[in-house]
Amino acid sequence: MNILIDAHGLVGQPAGKAFYTKTLILGLARLPESKRHKFVLISPREVSLGKSLPKNFSWQITGAGFSFYWKLLRMIRSKEVDVVWSPTSYITSYVGGSNVVSVVYDLASFQHLPFEPNSKAKIIETILLKRLLHSSRHFITLSTFTSRELQQRFKVHGEKISIIPGSPRQFPHPSPLTTIKKRYKIKLPYLLFVGTLEPRKNLVNTLIAYRMFLDRLKLSTSDKPHFILAGGSGWGHTHLFSYLKRLRLHRYVRLVGYLPEQDLAALYQHCLFLVYVPWYEGFGLPIVEAFSFGKAVVTCTSSSLPEVAGRAGLLANPVNPSDIANKLYQLFTDIQLHRTLEASTGKEVQRFSTKLSAKKLLAVLTT
Repeated sequence: MNILIDAHGLVGQPAGKAFYTKTLILGLARLPESKRHKFVLISPREVSLGKSLPKNFSWQITGAGFSFYWKLLRMIRSKEVDVVWSPTSYITSYVGGSNVVSVVYDLASFQHLPFEPNSKAKIIETILLKRLLHSSRHFITLSTFTSRELQQRFKVHGEKISIIPGSPRQFPHPSPLTTIKKRYKIKLPYLLFVGTLEPRKNLVNTLIAYRMFLDRLKLSTSDKPHFILAGGSGWGHTHLFSYLKRLRLHRYVRLVGYLPEQDLAALYQHCLFLVYVPWYEGFGLPIVEAFSFGKAVVTCTSSSLPEVAGRAGLLANPVNPSDIANKLYQLFTDIQLHRTLEASTGKEVQRFSTKLSAKKLLAVLTT
């Protein structure tokens, strides 16, 4: 079969959707059964995936913007393409019609949440997703939670949905600890958040909870754990600075920005545990990545997060900073609990195998 992959989401500074796409492309490339098929990655420019692709994978380079979608449409309507995988764009799914396998990451734009979603994304999703429900060949979700939401809200039949979870990135060798401590002015021990700094990540309540957690610790100022926020600046992030000042957290919180993968790997490797308590997620890639480094997590009781965390995380109510603080305190002070959760990460991360997800994707695309 001739399989067209919309890879334009890999261009620029990658985040969750791009990591999911990249990991699965590399997973497909490693499958022996993929050799029977031809894969074309269409994008405004070729993107380094960190590893070379086999000969049955090629790039179709287009212009940006309208030129990209015009070329995409021409290829879809030609006899060169049997199926299209659209992992990052509902626009591609809309253009592609019945030949497209679409990824639905979440239904945040249709929820009543304690924050206002990104207006551009909300407009695109609310207009296009409803139109795709009857035209797309198949849908992929990353969690059972999102699959059920899709079925309940839009009456999509379960046989038209496949659950293909994300997998941890294949990180390069971590940077030396001395390097990241000096480069980012980091002090051990520390808690870690990974993700784009935006309202849906619930960082205000997380910071309030962290302040409450610090106040409960009977430790000297120098011995209290710091909190590292690693991720690019998203929409609506500037209010975080006022909260850092109001909560007197400048001494303890470090915003280190978007990091090279070897530096992020080092932060995962040396953290006490991950703190990831968003309002709503269709998956939760940082949790899976923390598991791959043997790290436990504090996450939340909402959306897909309990499903992803399994038995290696503590769940807190994202609405209640006091509950989040209690979970931070519990995991920090209860050494036996901490060890038990860390011991569970190896089994939990096996649920998120790149090979298994790539096999499921190939089956969906070629059936």
